[in-house]
Amino acid sequence: MKFHFPYFFSLFLLLIFSCQPFSDQEFRLPKGYDLETRTQIDLPKKLREISGIAWYKDEILAIEDENGVIYQLDPKSGEILNELKFGKPGDYEDILIHEDEAWILRSDGAIFQVKNPLENAVEINQFNFERKGQRDFETLLALPNQGKLLLICKDCSWDKRQEASIFELDLETGRFSDDFLGKISTKKEDLPKGNGIKRTLGSQPSAVAVHPLTAEVFLISSAGKWLMILDQNLIPKEIYELNPQLFNQPEGITFDPRGNLYISNEGGRGKPNLLFLPYKLDN
Repeated sequence: MKFHFPYFFSLFLLLIFSCQPFSDQEFRLPKGYDLETRTQIDLPKKLREISGIAWYKDEILAIEDENGVIYQLDPKSGEILNELKFGKPGDYEDILIHEDEAWILRSDGAIFQVKNPLENAVEINQFNFERKGQRDFETLLALPNQGKLLLICKDCSWDKRQEASIFELDLETGRFSDDFLGKISTKKEDLPKGNGIKRTLGSQPSAVAVHPLTAEVFLISSAGKWLMILDQNLIPKEIYELNPQLFNQPEGITFDPRGNLYISNEGGRGKPNLLFLPYKLDN
């Protein structure tokens, strides 16, 4: 992760929170998930900077933000089963499986298409984000049957405070949209009513995934320590504060086909991990 103001601010928040005791009862999760049923899976030191995860063929594919490598993980043990190099060292932030291909987002907005991601002989294409200005992207999203990928700003110079702009990569033309398609706001007046959140939330999303059964979009922020649920039009429906002692640095999120939720945390001063949250329809 690059060392800029949002990083130091989030580290400051983590230090403040770590001095205070929290209990699971103080925090809620979306319907179907319960913190009491979670399992924490420690990951190898090699994944200390884990920055993105995606479910693929009964396993998890992961990237970290230093090396151009896809790591194939056992979702039960966290063991690294295989490694596939796809690019040069760089600040890679998210991985997405779309139409049986891996798509990887670099922080400057460049997207890498990796065909046959579990094979040694792969085809790789790169799409460069050309808009000028300082930018930092960490989230990559594909909505069903739309033929495009969406990337959401974490920290872009054209965004106002508490706003995150959304851009599009058209998969048919291979071109990015010239301007943003919309913005996600964490301003209090734009949040879902009755959310119960009293503090000011930064935007800075760090990971995103689509629930396979409800089609809802789960957007998470490491710096802000929140989880937002949006509809297919990216309109916020719900938002939840996250326990900073459990979600110390959530940088990746994915689902298995049954709706079970996985969230990855970077190591920081401890071990990187996967948090497994089983999905219960009657919850």
